[in-house]
Amino acid sequence: MFYTTGTFVVDLRLILPFLCNMDKCIEEAKKQFRRGNYRSAIRWYSRALSKDSTCCEALMGRGQAYHETGKYYDAVDDFSKVIAINPQDAEAWRNRSLAYYNLNMEKEAIRDFGEAMRILGA
Repeated sequence: MFYTTGTFVVDLRLILPFLCNMDKCIEEAKKQFRRGNYRSAIRWYSRALSKDSTCCEALMGRGQAYHETGKYYDAVDDFSKVIAINPQDAEAWRNRSLAYYNLNMEKEAIRDFGEAMRILGA
């Protein structure tokens, strides 16, 4: 898929990700995540976040992809942002708990897991 502008030939596949709207970026990120392409999912979620840095869906998805690639500190950071935006998001508390656990931060993991259970009424 090429487009010619005067003397320039542009491969639209290279620039299309930067032109897409946030929903399309998230849709593609989810597709990449399902396929196990976690690094690609991170890039797509990051593109969505460049359009709206407070999008909880993109933060949560990128955090999960970071977790899958072993980037637990980055995962904690994204889950913490979701919690700051929506303190009642039990999934964010649980996910951050798992990331803390993988960082051997047991006190934090137990605290966050307890908060997730409290929110869920368990």
